[in-house]
Amino acid sequence: MNDFVCEYCQPVSLEFERLHDKEIHNEEAITWYPWVGVDYKEGGLLVIGESNYADGDMGETPEKACKALEDNVNFTREMVRLFIINRDKANKTFTGISNVLCDNSLLSSNMVVIGRSVWKRIAYMDVIQTAMQGLPEEGVPTPPAWANCKKRQRPKEKKLWTNGWRAVLKVIKVLKPNSILFVGSGVADHCNPKFLPHGNNSVMHKERIENAWPLWREGELKLQDGRSIKFGAIPNPGSQGGFNYRVWRDKVSNVAK
Repeated sequence: MNDFVCEYCQPVSLEFERLHDKEIHNEEAITWYPWVGVDYKEGGLLVIGESNYADGDMGETPEKACKALEDNVNFTREMVRLFIINRDKANKTFTGISNVLCDNSLLSSNMVVIGRSVWKRIAYMDVIQTAMQGLPEEGVPTPPAWANCKKRQRPKEKKLWTNGWRAVLKVIKVLKPNSILFVGSGVADHCNPKFLPHGNNSVMHKERIENAWPLWREGELKLQDGRSIKFGAIPNPGSQGGFNYRVWRDKVSNVAK
């Protein structure tokens, strides 16, 4: 298991792993450990995306690529380090999350400062804990095994969501957030009794925001133990052209206080 030791990220194989990783890993539904910023505290914000994609650079066939992705328990943490902490590559989804959640005083700063200031105080995971088939590797001839992969696979099976929410609930039990931000309206729409494990529920209302689409989603996740966690949902900045983070900031700030 890799050590990530820097000013902004939890040293995975040291403090955080000793406290929680073993407990999280004992949950069969969890494939990837969540990112947990070094300044994250109980009662903080848990950001939840949808899924991870196994693309052609991860394996010579879609099946091998998916297996390689699922075998990497630190994949989520590596992505945050790649896109945010080290800024080795740009990613619209992670950048959008940073812009929506950053303090007003930092809006004029560069993305390295903004990203690090946000991600060191939040936790992040994806609800779907099964690797989705992605696309062939760019810039190289398409191998025969990838020839029919014209678009990324979507998590449509009910089992993918029910298993995913089981993983989310385990992480919630360990990290104890007071609020959740869903990234992708579809993630929020799947947070309902049809997909949640028995005994858990949710209530949600939708609201139109001027100059924005889709509708703002806000509500509460009602847990089996009696706790309620407020949530809101923004569209995925990586899949929506022209994502305007300013439109969503006020709504998100009310949820993520």
